[in-house]
Amino acid sequence: MKIRTVKVLCLLLTAVTLLSACGTAAPETASGFALDTLVSVTVWGGPDGCAGQALDLCGGYEAVFSRTLGGSDVSRLNLGEDVPLSPDTVSLLSLSLDWASRTGGAFDPALGTVTALWDFRSDDPALPDPGDLAAALSCSGSGHVSLSGDRCVLSGGAELDLGGIAKGYIADRIGDALLAEGVTGAVVNLGGDVLCLGRKPDGSAFSVGIQKPFAAAGEVLLSVSVSDMAVVTSGVYERYFTLDGRTYHHVLDPSTGYPAESGLVSVTVLTPSAADGDALATACLVLGPEDGMALIDGLENAWAVFITESGEILYSEGLREHFSVRD
Repeated sequence: MKIRTVKVLCLLLTAVTLLSACGTAAPETASGFALDTLVSVTVWGGPDGCAGQALDLCGGYEAVFSRTLGGSDVSRLNLGEDVPLSPDTVSLLSLSLDWASRTGGAFDPALGTVTALWDFRSDDPALPDPGDLAAALSCSGSGHVSLSGDRCVLSGGAELDLGGIAKGYIADRIGDALLAEGVTGAVVNLGGDVLCLGRKPDGSAFSVGIQKPFAAAGEVLLSVSVSDMAVVTSGVYERYFTLDGRTYHHVLDPSTGYPAESGLVSVTVLTPSAADGDALATACLVLGPEDGMALIDGLENAWAVFITESGEILYSEGLREHFSVRD
């Protein structure tokens, strides 16, 4: 039995690593552990202390969106409480339901009953009981979620799990806060959800490296140069365990309740919004190369890099024309 959880340092975070962040002026950087991952904010041109203040926002959002923290909007909804939701929870839920619809359910914000049955951090991992999994699947899906104003109703025992989009949403809100402070360039890195604002002081774009699947943390397969763009990766190598010779990873297929078997091991999505990229990366990893790429190619301002089980690298339409790619 083998358990693997990728944990790396600061800017070398899970699936995406930031390359050459420094420009001609010294940036201000704050880093720490939040949202169950390593996080960092690096800024140029802002007031003193704004990086740390921006990073502090993670805790506030986690207290609202967490499935496991008592008193959060999500945990209270999952307990069946009828409570007024914060504007951010309403916004995140609305966005989540929209992406659930647009991806045909490949991204599912109401998979909480299923995800609760899997423990990818246990020292003694086990597969869910088939009966329990079938029952959990029966009450999963966005069709069990009704959002009206600042109220949300979950029917049939459904539970929310916004882990597939919340980090991206938080990165976007941190970006908004930094822009309001007048920063000229910033990199927000929340466990591999990387949002790059503006440019470096020398005018150059940021170079973001894509992790080589199943390699040592920080080993880059290729990199893309971006500005005012989020780069978000979902990979099957981030959290998984091996049992009886078979590997089980944390990206679950909402149609089966088991880890997705799509032929992809990594999906990196480039979008102006980290939240959109978060949802899309998960959905494409579930959908597979053909349907996932069709989804990306049908969207405006969205590009992707897929890595298959055989190691083939697939690019969406226009990616190489819009971004500098170093193999």
